Amino acid sequence: MRTETKARLDLTGLTPLVLNNAQLADPTNYYAIEIKHITDKGVRMTPEEREQKEALQWAGSLYLDDADHIVFPGRNFIRAFRDVAPAFKLGANIDRGGVMIPEPEIPVIHNGPPDRKALWENPKYRFRTVVNGNPTRGPKGGKVTSMRPIFPDWSMSLTAVVFADILGWDDFLRIVDAAGAQGIGNARKLGYGRFTAKVTQL
Repeated sequence: MRTETKARLDLTGLTPLVLNNAQLADPTNYYAIEIKHITDKGVRMTPEEREQKEALQWAGSLYLDDADHIVFPGRNFIRAFRDVAPAFKLGANIDRGGVMIPEPEIPVIHNGPPDRKALWENPKYRFRTVVNGNPTRGPKGGKVTSMRPIFPDWSMSLTAVVFADILGWDDFLRIVDAAGAQGIGNARKLGYGRFTAKVTQL
């Protein structure tokens, strides 16, 4: 019989959180289609079309639940744990299911307005960055400007289930701490998405 421990993780952001929903890589996605209609014009894009493109990129990069609230995927925490676990020789423990995040969507608590239109209209919540326009081609993909949502002040609360027969509690705490130092979300290499976590056994 598996021995499990439930924990509550209360995260407090140390650096701004940048979101980038992978749906924009899907050529059948609404936002991806609308953005392509504009970018296909190349240098013929007008200033208004460039702003429209950025608004679409920003909106398409959000994660939303059925009630249109901003959320963060629970699966991305497992990915964050997996990224840091090899430093402690615990990568296989995460791969074997040593920790589970039962909530598929984690509400993002922020100080901005609840209305998405009002969020977009406030430059405080816009993050313009240069990205590889075609990552499949590596460095030759070409650099393009892209817009992402950013939340300067943020927090989250989520539940984790730790399976003691696979991952020890102290090792779990080390992994959570390391994940906070690495960050979550987009632009982690630039120092975004870092957090501290208060971990409470339930």
